[in-house]
Amino acid sequence: MKSLRSTLILLLAALCGGAYLWLAERGPAPRQGAFVLLRATKNEVKSVEFSPSNLKLRREGDSWHIVDEKGKLNAPADPDSTQNLLDALQLVQSDAPVKNPEKLSAYGLEKPRSQIKVDGQTLDFGASPGFDARRVYARTQAGIALVDSQFLNWPQKSFESWRDKIILRFNAEQVVQIVLQTPQTSAVFTKNEENWNIEKPLRARADAATITSALAALQAARTTQWLDENGKNLEKWGLETPRATLSLRGENLGAQLEIGAPQKGGYAARTSASPAIFLLQGSVYALLSRPLKAWRDPRIAVLDANLISRIEVAARGAKRTLLRNGENWRLGGGKNDAEIRGAALDLTEFLGALRAADFVPSTTAQSTKSQSTTAQSTKNEATNHTTTSDARFGLDSPILTLQAETENGETAALVRFGRAQGQLYAQNLGSDSSQAAASTIFVLQTDALTPIESALNKILPQPVGSKPRHSSSHR
Repeated sequence: MKSLRSTLILLLAALCGGAYLWLAERGPAPRQGAFVLLRATKNEVKSVEFSPSNLKLRREGDSWHIVDEKGKLNAPADPDSTQNLLDALQLVQSDAPVKNPEKLSAYGLEKPRSQIKVDGQTLDFGASPGFDARRVYARTQAGIALVDSQFLNWPQKSFESWRDKIILRFNAEQVVQIVLQTPQTSAVFTKNEENWNIEKPLRARADAATITSALAALQAARTTQWLDENGKNLEKWGLETPRATLSLRGENLGAQLEIGAPQKGGYAARTSASPAIFLLQGSVYALLSRPLKAWRDPRIAVLDANLISRIEVAARGAKRTLLRNGENWRLGGGKNDAEIRGAALDLTEFLGALRAADFVPSTTAQSTKSQSTTAQSTKNEATNHTTTSDARFGLDSPILTLQAETENGETAALVRFGRAQGQLYAQNLGSDSSQAAASTIFVLQTDALTPIESALNKILPQPVGSKPRHSSSHR
């Protein structure tokens, strides 16, 4: 009995689900007592024709195109406009049907002013009644009735009004690779989970915020002018050999933008979605043409301060180790100390917030690349490993080295700082392989170490000639 009841419940649920899907596909239900002029299941509509504009909306796969057969024009249609039309045609109903539908001339329908044809179903529009200009007489095989005059807007829209003006249609979440070629930059970016990396011309972290912002700007970019519908004369528009190209790749995604010669107000461009050549805003070209350093992640180290349990500090001819004990910190084998805790918090915050002002070109810095392959070997070799080019950046004799480790002994950051010719440099020999850290030399603001001078004074010998420090409470 219990089994039969369960079976009946499952059967009822299946029937309810099927009924819901059937009703959803049919569209909204008519108002009680309303006269239904036309129904069109929007997921099944193949084409919509308009008169007097002589245009046709045609479904092509998962997208729609607007077609002017007389002018031999075919272009992607604006998805929002198309969806709005299909929503309106799902159910055309009226509370004011006409009682004498045979008198067509009385309703301006003897020669309709405009027409919408949905897969062969015809919806004719005539005159507005003298008592209400907001409505218009409409006729289908079902009869004649008054409908909202806004229906007249659809058959009157021009080809330009229907076509899609968004330059690239894509889902940013699907993009996993970006290939960018401009006079300033030639790079390949790849996405790994939520992080973006530069794969070419060097291996480095990319600035995820910059890439996300660029993708959002591309999604919103619209053209204001069509230069060549057929796009046959590529040389005229500088597109035979484009000055810049952008490819967005991912699962079920392969969008490409080609940018050609400068024009008044922008650049000639085209996409993989259509042969038509359009005007691309200069701001979009400027966005893509930024130098490689603008796409790089300026962070010296990527770490979670809450996971750091050990900090080694080497400077002023001395080395100190700060150890974490719960919420407290101590110096070496000493006791928990509020002042040391403050210094440790300052140092971890500093490492997390440190940003590069610039990057030493990879070809210049290449000879400084560490041969370490693991965090442990890096830890052991960092002090002794130097190359002849390190002296150019003051990294052969660092003025400061900061190493941060987690409870598991993993090196979260191993940053050494050097000064040469008045410029401050940094190099992260930590375990961040995506940054190719050992071969990346960062250029810092000359006063970048100022925020941690107080912390260093609490744990290191005083610089020669400095005044004795006095104890003070900290956090």
